[in-house]
Amino acid sequence: MKYHLGTIVQLSLYKIIFRPGRIVLGLFVAVLRKPQQHRNIVRLFQACCLCCIHIYERSLRYQSKHAVVQMIMWGESFRIASKRAWFLLFRHKGKIRNLDSLVTFILFLTKVVCCLFGGLFTYAYLAAVPKTITGTKTSEIETPLGPALLVFYVGFFFSSVKVFYYFSN
Repeated sequence: MKYHLGTIVQLSLYKIIFRPGRIVLGLFVAVLRKPQQHRNIVRLFQACCLCCIHIYERSLRYQSKHAVVQMIMWGESFRIASKRAWFLLFRHKGKIRNLDSLVTFILFLTKVVCCLFGGLFTYAYLAAVPKTITGTKTSEIETPLGPALLVFYVGFFFSSVKVFYYFSN
């Protein structure tokens, strides 16, 4: 347990700090590699920029959600767990690609079922109880379907944000 919480906070901080730079550098690489330049100074600039980008990417290569899973499963430090997770993913690329669509579908169904139960609970509560927790009469609500749908949509939104954060590397 000694590695988990601090390392997860560290990875979250790395994602916040280095994610925008990764996106900008990815666009920069696409721009630099596209045109063929014949001037030596431009080619030198391209080579220097691509070298810097390569060093930046190499230092961030191992940081992913899979490293956190490896760290939690085996209780290793983040550095060791991230390297092991990266090499494990590299060895089994084809198998993992097939499983990603299945995992995405299962997570979608899980989100829908959880939000559906939240919406149904809200509907049943407003339909059965004469007063809410805040003291508002439920007879003043036209239909309990509106608040139930609101709970469903808000729950689905927040769970989608959480899953998106998990799947972003």
